[in-house]
Amino acid sequence: MSNIDRAAGVIYDTLNGQYGDFRFPMDAAQALADAGLIAPDLPEPNEANFVPDGKGWLPGGPHGPSVWTAPDSRIMVQRLEPGDLTPAEAREVAHALLAAANYSEGKQ
Repeated sequence: MSNIDRAAGVIYDTLNGQYGDFRFPMDAAQALADAGLIAPDLPEPNEANFVPDGKGWLPGGPHGPSVWTAPDSRIMVQRLEPGDLTPAEAREVAHALLAAANYSEGKQ
């Protein structure tokens, strides 16, 4: 089943009142989030300024991986060695990469 199929099912159930009082937009959004179908908020950049007009993310703290970019630039990843991340650490790096991609493309 695709995410679209799952989302449609959640919205259908919300319209039919399965999720409590009917306040459709908020109920549907919450039901989608509960089903894991809403993307998490991406992290804000850290204060680190790697290049002019650039932004940096330090998902593992000051001694962990760093992700940085500038507008219309490639995304740089550093200090990821040895690369054996826990699932939570991998998600933090993945979210930082998505945030950097958005910044590079001009999406805030």
